[in-house]
Amino acid sequence: AGDATLDRYMEAVRQAAVADRIIVTKGDLADEDGCLALEQRLRALNPAAPIIRAAKGAIDPAAIFDAGLYIRATRGVDIQRWLDMDKFAGRGPRASRAGRHDDEIHSVAIHVDKPIAGEALDLWLQSLLRVKGPNLLRFKAIINVAELPGPIVAQGVQHVIYPPVALPAWPGPDRRTRMVFITHGIDEAAIRDSLHEFTKSAA
Repeated sequence: AGDATLDRYMEAVRQAAVADRIIVTKGDLADEDGCLALEQRLRALNPAAPIIRAAKGAIDPAAIFDAGLYIRATRGVDIQRWLDMDKFAGRGPRASRAGRHDDEIHSVAIHVDKPIAGEALDLWLQSLLRVKGPNLLRFKAIINVAELPGPIVAQGVQHVIYPPVALPAWPGPDRRTRMVFITHGIDEAAIRDSLHEFTKSAA
């Protein structure tokens, strides 16, 4: 029923798009081609979330934990795993099928080479939330704020941005701002252009 559910309910598409983990159940009752087609569709909606099959309802609990920024085993952070930006690179337009909700979901990955002034960042995020909030399904970022010695990590769902976390130091040599967005009906150009306008005006 996975394909039919995604066809019928936009909410199911949005939930798949923002998930940190996607578990496919009852795969043992479906044919392999059907499972692979569903997984391919889910991957287009959410490039980064691991897709895990439950075998006759059973799943290893370890497979669904440690989805956040912090790794319990090492008590450290893994920005690369958390953002997983490589999976968003080079993603052109998806093949369209009439009436599918999927075509309204966009994945955007942005790099910013120069530090961003804190005031410009605040104003941009407030503006983005005010104008696009309900359609900003998921946002994750590590941000180089000009006034801070280390980066901040930010994330949000729709109109809610969670309190940012300041890291004491960069977790690696790459000090660029890296942002990932999953949106409903907001294209990449709109996000990039708005960020450029706010950072340009603050320069």
